[in-house]
Amino acid sequence: MIVHDHRLGEPIGSEGKSGDWTFRHYSRGSVYRHPQHGAREIPAPIRDYWLRGLVHKLGFPTGDLTEARIAGRPLRVMPFEHGQVYWDVGTNYLFDVITPSPDEFFKALAPALFGKWDMPFEQGVVGVHAALLHTNEVIFWTYHDALGAHEHSGQTVEHGEWSLLSLSTGKQIIKKQQSERNQFCAGQCLLGDGNLLVIGGDRDTPLNDTTVRVYDPTTRTWKDLPNLAVGRWYPTIATAGHNFALAVGGEERTAGVPHSQNPTAQTVYETGAVMAPHEFDVELKALKNSTYPFVFVLPGAKYFIHLAFRTRIVPMSPLDFDSATKLAGLDATSRTFNMQGTAVLLPLRPTDSPPYRARVMMIGGGNGTGLTPAKDSCEILDLGEAKPAWKPATPMPHRRVMPDSVLLPDGRVLVVNGSLSGAADGGTEPVYEADMYDPATKTWTTLAPMKFDRLYHATALLLPDGRVLSAGTDREWNPKGFDYAHTEVEVFYPPYLFWGPRPNIGVAPGSALYGKSFTVATEQAESIKSVALIRNGSCTHSFNSDQRFVELEIKQRLGPRLWVKWTKHRISFLFGSLTIHLPQFFVSLGLELQAPPDAGIAPPGYYMLFLVSEAGVPSEAAFVRIG
Repeated sequence: MIVHDHRLGEPIGSEGKSGDWTFRHYSRGSVYRHPQHGAREIPAPIRDYWLRGLVHKLGFPTGDLTEARIAGRPLRVMPFEHGQVYWDVGTNYLFDVITPSPDEFFKALAPALFGKWDMPFEQGVVGVHAALLHTNEVIFWTYHDALGAHEHSGQTVEHGEWSLLSLSTGKQIIKKQQSERNQFCAGQCLLGDGNLLVIGGDRDTPLNDTTVRVYDPTTRTWKDLPNLAVGRWYPTIATAGHNFALAVGGEERTAGVPHSQNPTAQTVYETGAVMAPHEFDVELKALKNSTYPFVFVLPGAKYFIHLAFRTRIVPMSPLDFDSATKLAGLDATSRTFNMQGTAVLLPLRPTDSPPYRARVMMIGGGNGTGLTPAKDSCEILDLGEAKPAWKPATPMPHRRVMPDSVLLPDGRVLVVNGSLSGAADGGTEPVYEADMYDPATKTWTTLAPMKFDRLYHATALLLPDGRVLSAGTDREWNPKGFDYAHTEVEVFYPPYLFWGPRPNIGVAPGSALYGKSFTVATEQAESIKSVALIRNGSCTHSFNSDQRFVELEIKQRLGPRLWVKWTKHRISFLFGSLTIHLPQFFVSLGLELQAPPDAGIAPPGYYMLFLVSEAGVPSEAAFVRIG
């Protein structure tokens, strides 16, 4: 028998009675007493879950809280008269079971604990590059796969391939389309207007490493911009403003010139204008493993740039590398290509101190050369500290080289793909399980395994319905035995999609201005726990400079009011058709939300707006253009 002590906190109200039971509630739990069963202490999460309509179903507690391991997952269990309540402390998910058959238990509840994978899409090309578009489509592109496996080396491959997948219908809109340029291993980002900027690429055709192209999702067309003066193969491109981005690093692959590192950064505009390159580390010319740097825009108008094992915090305007803050990582082995790890900017929250406190997390990577074991180590740089420095974070459950990290609507980070050993383009021990990191508790949770190996040239993106897409792995640049093209797309359903009904967004604005408030219609306004903007992702080579989580302040919860939603209607005529917009009026509760204050917090562009319920379930997102 457990007796009450100081752990339960302050008392709430006076002692109550229900049948033969007497009880007393406290801030962190309750004590229930029965003449025959004695006293039972119930922690607050289980108490609150039980009291929400389950007393009749489960009856009263008959035993004490115990620990259990189910499929390797530690759970806490509270027995009741007609069943049990299980509490996964790591995710704070609770569920009840009436008939404790082990087989039925695991079959029914495994998705809520571990999530699940499905394979609903076939995109036609290998997803070496992938981007989520505000048209609710995903674009993939790669090299033109006209040759057999391992026959590209030394060949001239001038063209690439791309395809377009509709998330609304689950079908390809454009199948395996040959492109005018080979944008294989380019840099990419989504601009403020939603267009996709792609710079450089290829490997053996010097024309392509200076290429600058823009894809317009509304017309589904590509446009060539003037070429760069100096090439960038394996660069990183990061959105900096409405119609411009920063291009960093890569290699020069000019014809007749030995390959060398490009130790510069430069601003490239959608109009075709290009600012002169700024040199940021001349020693990079002699460094290996220093392409595809990790680059983020930071609050306070600064860039985070990490290359090899060096970090620079650089003023954005004007771009000034001479006054950059220079930091060394904990590990002298590179986490950028080809010891490919991944990096993610952890959630930015207005409630942090200081507000929108920036923390960058680096995850995994290779440990040297060849097939040496990958890292399970992680590092976090907290830029809110007086003297920021890289510090060790909780290691991953699985070692990974070539992982992909994905920000989820509840603020956690999902890590998928990769190998237990090797380096980029040299992994032979696929990691199938997904791992999830919780920045609040600094803990990892292992989730369900995928079906396909996702090694070099794999990608992962958050989708507007809260699922996570995993694609890629090609037949040309992976070792023997893993050299086959994966054009299938697997999709992961995180556990939160099995925790109850979703909140619903009745209507949301198409755009929002910095520092201004805006309103969203939702019938669940009173039970929304948090609201987040997550920028549309654009991923290649284990890194996504676009993805970004910005929590929004809920200024007030709105009572019932009249809302208007504009719907498209197509009218067909004998000689054509006309699309008109008609208003639909409805009454709903709502939320008034505070938009991010500036472009340092949320660079201009399209974001997914998610509402998250008290149970931790996200809504389907609405696309909102910020800035």
